[in-house]
Order: sequence, then structure tokens, then C-alpha cells
Amino acid sequence: MSTNSAPLFVLAAAPTTKVEIPDFFSENNPYAKLLKDPPYLRYMGWNMLTLDHPKIIDGQAWEVRNGDRKTFRFYRDGSLVAVVYADNSFLGWGQSEQNFQESPRLNTLAVIEYVYEFVELYRNMLENFDEVKEVRFDLSIKNSRVGNKPLFAVAQRINDPFYGMMGETGELSKDFEAQVFTSFQADNKDSSKFVAFKIIEELFGRFGIPSDKLPYTKVDDVGRRYIDTDSFPNT
Repeated sequence: MSTNSAPLFVLAAAPTTKVEIPDFFSENNPYAKLLKDPPYLRYMGWNMLTLDHPKIIDGQAWEVRNGDRKTFRFYRDGSLVAVVYADNSFLGWGQSEQNFQESPRLNTLAVIEYVYEFVELYRNMLENFDEVKEVRFDLSIKNSRVGNKPLFAVAQRINDPFYGMMGETGELSKDFEAQVFTSFQADNKDSSKFVAFKIIEELFGRFGIPSDKLPYTKVDDVGRRYIDTDSFPNT
């Protein structure tokens, strides 16, 4: 069971230019609709789906939640903020509470798929902002120590029979905050794969894991690495 001291992964996106959102508090605005019914690759995957109905929070944002393990808010300045547990209830899925406390390992697929799904949701939101060409992503991990042990990650596919034993492994030495600035082609779905990789590269770099070691990624014909969603499990 997660607690107030559970590790948290915070991911936010915002335009670098000012935007105006008409009828922000209308339930029919496209952003509230996307929070309610976000795009996703797999129903049982690590995604932005909450099954919650959007609510207005503090006259500033639309919010959906899935218990405490997922909280997503879209603000009237065009920013999307997501807070999820990085423990065995979500991004550390696949371990018992006791095993996670003893060996707090992130689920590599969960992290990569979730970041892609966040970026893809925001790309859909950006389709309503013709003037937005650049986006700032803020990412952080808080409460990164579980007891006296640091969170760690393994650069290996989770269906590998030697998962956790053979891949490049790194641990987080302390909580961190980082930013990624990138251009975004809202009308190009493939853009999400490249943008998500930039975030993943920054995140796993904090664990000391080289970007060319990351699973579920490929390199295109001009040498750009991206998230290979086709390599995700089908179920």
C-alpha cells in the first residue's frame, strides 16, 4: 500500500508561449474530454486512463484521478501536470510491497510506456494550439529513497528471462528536477515517439544509464532515437 512517503514521479508539459483557452470551464472543451478519454495503446498498459470524470479544481484546472496513484491536471495556461506513484502500485509494478521495500526497482516498460502516453496525450491537446511550436517538459522524482535504499532501474526488456540480472543497472542518488525543451509537431503522431525519448533519455541519465542502452527504442534512418511502441507487449 502506498503512503505519503512513497516515491513520486512528476511530469509536466507547458507551451513556451502564452496561450488563450476559450470556454475553459465548459465540460465540452476538448481538454476535459481528453482527460476523461485519453488516447492509449493498451487498456491494461501504463497510460493516462483513470476512468474518472473531470472536475474543476480551485478555479484553475481540470482534474482526473485514479485513487492516489495517478493525478492529472490541465491548467488554463495550457499546462498538463501528472503525478504518479513510482512504487509497486504503478511504476514499480510487478513486485510485492515487501519485495519493493527490499529492492525498490522501477519497471522499465512501465516508465517508458507511461512517458510516451503522457506525451501523446499532450500532443493531442496541442492540436488545438496552432501557435505552439515549442514545449517545456518538467520532470522530477521525489521521495527517491525507500527506507534506506535508493530507487534503481534496469535497462532491459521486462520479458527477458534474465530481467534484473543482465541489463545496465543504475540507481538514483537523490531526488532531482530537470527540464527538457523541444519542438513539437502536433499534427504528426510520430512526433510523440521522438519527444518522449528525449524525456526518457534525461530520466534514465539521472540513474546513470546511457541512452543507447535503453530498451524499447530504435534509431531511424537519420540517426534519431525514438520510443519503439511496436516493441511493447500486445496485452
